[in-house]
Amino acid sequence: MLRKPILATALLAIVVATAATVALAAPASRTQHHAMSKSFTKAADANCAALGKLLAPLGNPTTLPKIAYKLAVAVPAFTMALRAQAVLVTFDAPAGKASLVSKWMKSMRSYLGEMSTLHAAAAAGKAGAVTRANTRLTALGGQASTVSKQLGLHVCFQ
Repeated sequence: MLRKPILATALLAIVVATAATVALAAPASRTQHHAMSKSFTKAADANCAALGKLLAPLGNPTTLPKIAYKLAVAVPAFTMALRAQAVLVTFDAPAGKASLVSKWMKSMRSYLGEMSTLHAAAAAGKAGAVTRANTRLTALGGQASTVSKQLGLHVCFQ
């Protein structure tokens, strides 16, 4: 039986080897670039769909305790989804769109930060702070939606 550290090291080696293979497989033609771009879009949308599916049962609570509970689940889930998107960006980002992808990642990090602020306000029972954070969150979501559309995404922030 493998010990956890050995198993983790073996899995990490496989992930690194796979990532290196993906990174070295640079597109040599416009067709390959288009395929890579479609692959990125499909994978990014799949990450967002998985997050949406996870959070959907939590609904849209209206009381501060229920909002705090939803965000206690949503913030860590969004954090993990953001990490998945960062891995995707590292190894499968569409060529020539580095600036746009960077802007997309920044918008998601900002959104996560505001979700954390909203969670803290709801957990503390501060209705005014929740309203202000929710207003900022809505604006950040709009900005993230614009960038997502520019990347050709159909699920993320739509």
